[in-house]
Amino acid sequence: QSVEEKLGRTTHYMHEVKELGVSVKEEDLRLMKRRVVQIVAELQDIRDIMVDSVKDKLSPRQVSVLDIEQDELETDPSVQFFGVEWDSVFAKCFSMGLNIRIFKQRLEGNMVDSIRFTSILTEVSKVEKQVEQHSLAMLSGRLSSEQLSLQLQQQMRVSQLGQLARSNNILEREGEEGRKRMVKYRKNKTENLTAKISVTRNEQRRKSSVTEFGIKKKTSFMEKVSSLLNYV
Repeated sequence: QSVEEKLGRTTHYMHEVKELGVSVKEEDLRLMKRRVVQIVAELQDIRDIMVDSVKDKLSPRQVSVLDIEQDELETDPSVQFFGVEWDSVFAKCFSMGLNIRIFKQRLEGNMVDSIRFTSILTEVSKVEKQVEQHSLAMLSGRLSSEQLSLQLQQQMRVSQLGQLARSNNILEREGEEGRKRMVKYRKNKTENLTAKISVTRNEQRRKSSVTEFGIKKKTSFMEKVSSLLNYV
């Protein structure tokens, strides 16, 4: 079977799992587990077929590096708590199908599109891990309406606490800036007052000096006149 056929069957199984929703019925859970096993098997077959198609064109070291990269691939941990976003998964599958078609066309022309090849393997691994995590979430009962409601309430409380903390930080910063402006205003006001007092004192000293000088001049003149009269 071709890669395209396997991908089409995988997508069909995914639609069945999606239609089960968050059912906790025993028969639905059994069907879900069976479909998940089939999905994972089909995706692994797709990856093996893709790797086999380039083994003669890539060195063993290049192939081993690709395997290591897929093993170390990280996925969204929230899937195991809230389930998978099926629209996102189906979009990945659609993109995967287009990339596989383009890759095979170029491979027929004896050209290995390594970037597209790596992208295909990455998408296959992501979808595989997301489906597995989704099945774990269903089997654990985390996707029941009661659990989802409780998780939503917890998220809202955490969000509200975060908003409150940010508001407090903003108020603290504004208060600190206000205090700094007040200190600066008082400092400038004090400096201006000190400067005015200094100017006033200098003016008073100057006026006092002028007055004393005038008095001294008058006194000296009167003394001279008095001494002349005494002499006469």
